[in-house]
Amino acid sequence: MAIVRKLLNEKIDQKIFSVPSTATVLEALKLMAEADTGAILINEGNRITGIFTERDAVRAMAHGTPHDTPVGT
Repeated sequence: MAIVRKLLNEKIDQKIFSVPSTATVLEALKLMAEADTGAILINEGNRITGIFTERDAVRAMAHGTPHDTPVGT
């Protein structure tokens, strides 16, 4: 995760958006739309556990994943 930390530190002037791993696909997409961003971090407490991207959303829709599925699954 040292590389992720380095990248985040380089983006210090930009706001970083995240959701807990229990957030739903729909909640993540709403935040992404409001923030006008193509990706958000997934966290558990203070730990980054993943990233949810527009591509993840498209794949979820293509596979018929329910919108209330947690992003951390």
